[in-house]
Amino acid sequence: MSFFDSFSWQHEGWLASVKVSQGSEQKWEVKERKLSGISSDHLTARDEIYITINRDEGGQLTHPIKNPMKVVFRRDLEGAHEGIDITAADGTTTSIRFRIASRPETLDGVVNFRREAANQIKTSSKRESLASRTQPRVREVHISIDRLTLAGSLPLPEEAKGIVVFAHGSGSRRHSPRNRFVAGVLQNAGFATLLMDLLTEDEEILDDRTAALRFDIDLLARRLIGATWWLQDQSDTARLPVGYFGATTGAAAALVAAADATDLVSAVVSRGGRPDLAGDALHKVIAPTLLIVGGDDVQVIELNRRAFGLIPAEKDLEIIPGASHLFEESGALESVANLAKDWFDGYLPQAGQRREAA
Repeated sequence: MSFFDSFSWQHEGWLASVKVSQGSEQKWEVKERKLSGISSDHLTARDEIYITINRDEGGQLTHPIKNPMKVVFRRDLEGAHEGIDITAADGTTTSIRFRIASRPETLDGVVNFRREAANQIKTSSKRESLASRTQPRVREVHISIDRLTLAGSLPLPEEAKGIVVFAHGSGSRRHSPRNRFVAGVLQNAGFATLLMDLLTEDEEILDDRTAALRFDIDLLARRLIGATWWLQDQSDTARLPVGYFGATTGAAAALVAAADATDLVSAVVSRGGRPDLAGDALHKVIAPTLLIVGGDDVQVIELNRRAFGLIPAEKDLEIIPGASHLFEESGALESVANLAKDWFDGYLPQAGQRREAA
């Protein structure tokens, strides 16, 4: 169990205040909300940490910490847990402080053994159920396309409702913390996900220097279609309906691929995408399509609105207020993940039922 897993297990539901500061400047603060948990990408633990708290009005708020460098666990002289400080590379410190410092076996410093025993049984059962959903079997795969081999990760929940293939763009890789965060939400909802590199290592080196291949939409779309056909050849994914989740230029590739492989693709979601780069393929998209854009990403909003008008499929355009192009603001990426989950939930199971009937 990682430190953050253990910390979350011990302190889930504790009332806590969260403060973000840089030097003497305080950026934002949330007071006395229930802590849901702290997590990090196990493959890129130094890239991003997520703090999740419950909202008073329901739902959750997730705060990402980019490039964390130091974590300090705070305890008083008697060993009671006071909170935690996480300092990022830019000097920003995120502090969590519990309403009352106490040991993990107590609730706000008061032990009710009968209630605690019942809660432990209930929590244990809940965690076992969650673990079975949040830790699906993962296959590290190598996909042969056009005489090339591309690497990918394929988490496969039991009785998956469908599979979502991620199309990265603009220099991103399959280990992108943002896409892995969204993939985790989809996995918890019962979807398999394929996160893969659309470029080989040599192509990535070239693209890092020239930024040319990330805008080769036809190339990325061909790779995406090749991966989709590869899934059709695998015994454990052959019957699963397929959706695409595309980010930035990868969204254009997803739309081009969906327009070409209409019999294979059942839904498309774009996050901060450039659907305008799909060109004439937009007129041929018949898979239900959701475009998600940050409210502060003014130029991309306009590009998405133009593309939206050209797509003949069932469609929707969601603008997340206050979110920038990368959805780095608190709660923004969570909103993206939940919108994507609801969209795929609405269309992939139906496609699977039609496939079974056929």
